[in-house]
Amino acid sequence: IPNPTKVDHEVQFSCTPSGGVPGYTYSWAFGDGGTSTLQNPTHTYSASGTPTATVTVKDSLGNTKTCSQSMTVNPPLSVTCAATPTTIMVGSTVFFASTPSGGVPPYSYSWTFGDGGTSNLQNPTHTYVTPGSYTATVIVTDSLGNTVKCSQVITVVPLPVVVPPEKPQPSPPTPKPPLYLKPAQLSVQYLSVSPQQASAGQPVTITTNVVNSGDVAGNLNVALKINGQAEQTKMVTVGPQVAQPVKFTVTKSQPGTYTVDIGGQKGSFVITGQGDGTGGTSSSSSGGLIAILVVGILVIVVSALLILDFRLPAH
Repeated sequence: IPNPTKVDHEVQFSCTPSGGVPGYTYSWAFGDGGTSTLQNPTHTYSASGTPTATVTVKDSLGNTKTCSQSMTVNPPLSVTCAATPTTIMVGSTVFFASTPSGGVPPYSYSWTFGDGGTSNLQNPTHTYVTPGSYTATVIVTDSLGNTVKCSQVITVVPLPVVVPPEKPQPSPPTPKPPLYLKPAQLSVQYLSVSPQQASAGQPVTITTNVVNSGDVAGNLNVALKINGQAEQTKMVTVGPQVAQPVKFTVTKSQPGTYTVDIGGQKGSFVITGQGDGTGGTSSSSSGGLIAILVVGILVIVVSALLILDFRLPAH
């Protein structure tokens, strides 16, 4: 029995009776209203949940025996994907991300970027070297072999062409209106946490992109918040019409789930195992005990000397 399974996936059940007096009869109840009288039936669940499949076997003398199997039925496999940015100049890098859900993990990933490039990472990057419009597609496969896909369209524009100055004319040229340059417009887009589950003390890398949609370079102070508290900050300078990746590395010793927030982009990671939990208390406690023992010994020695001095006869 594949367990867990997913909605609309056919599950093969089997029953092997022994003892009693053959022939046997079978009565299956699959926990969602479905039934069967076959020995080894199949059943397809139409809704997610945790039903219990039960078979009751009866021999020819009317003796019965029941066996049950708890099932986990996940929702259908789905995936969302994102690309940052979606319009770039030749030679620029695009950051891709995919987020699968449902189905039966673990998942595998197959990216094609529309220009012959491929990747099997969940969140790859890719650099386009030729102008054009490209469709980047990720196909996600779960452990049951079910697949879904998601696509993003990337527009690659050529580099600006430098026009040589015009030859001098007998009369001065008509003045051209000044070019309007849109000021730097910086925003935080995309968030990746790797790994999403780590042991106590294991580094966790958090990556985001600062995107400048303006026509001039600008600066942004990027703040990493863990569980709502500012943890680290980085000042980054981003050129016009480009995305600048920013990475933070954190290490946590206490198990638990930690929420991540960078400029409104949110994620989380889980720390497993046990931290030492001492915070320096053990060493300071040991030092205190040693100090108490030393003072106690000094008090005993001084008391013994005073008693001995008191009992000695005067000369």
